[in-house]
Amino acid sequence: MTGISRTTVWRMEKAGTFPKRVKISERLIGYLLSDVTDWMECRASGQEWSDIRV
Repeated sequence: MTGISRTTVWRMEKAGTFPKRVKISERLIGYLLSDVTDWMECRASGQEWSDIRV
């Protein structure tokens, strides 16, 4: 959906500039669609995700 590599997503998540992952099951993780779309909208408007989220 974002075109960003897993490694880059992991780095951005650790830095607080990408939404946190959510545990779906014992072995699966994912991201909430609403969080990712909010992140994309922030990027498109020139805002930083870390400035919006606490």
